[in-house]
Amino acid sequence: MMRFDEAFAALSARAFAEQVLVRGLGAEAVVVGHDFHFGRGREGNAETLRALGDEFDFEEYIVPPVVRD
Repeated sequence: MMRFDEAFAALSARAFAEQVLVRGLGAEAVVVGHDFHFGRGREGNAETLRALGDEFDFEEYIVPPVVRD
């Protein structure tokens, strides 16, 4: 379990990917919605995650919007 505090909220998108997804969770794959944002000030998005996945060697799956009716 990770505590959401000022230090956690201040993580950049890159730091979040490296510290939380890779080192903390050992993620091999991450699934997010098309409008996903992460990191300080919502600086990271699905495309950022794709680039970081390439850098840190995890798969990323971006789910497109779902339209009903």
